[in-house]
Amino acid sequence: EGSTLDKYAKDNSIECSYLEPKNFEIAQCSKIEDQIFTGKEIKPVVELTYNGEKLVEGLDYTLTYSNNINAGQATLVITGRVEYSGSIEVKYNILKILNEK
Repeated sequence: EGSTLDKYAKDNSIECSYLEPKNFEIAQCSKIEDQIFTGKEIKPVVELTYNGEKLVEGLDYTLTYSNNINAGQATLVITGRVEYSGSIEVKYNILKILNEK
């Protein structure tokens, strides 16, 4: 309440209601398989669904990768946006293949 939108609605006798954001933490993320070290950023593609409905990157959520260059455990934080609230964190492995002689 008190926003410019609220004032406009009141001044123009428009009834407004607010939708509660959906809890993004219950979204389902596709499994991220182990990745092979390349020396470059590794950003696996993921698919997300919410109650069976496929979500769209950039529209429904954003992706933030960290520790995703070197071998070890990388992190992907998926944050809901617009009608989704919250975030989920997904860990995945980057494996360094040793050359056998």
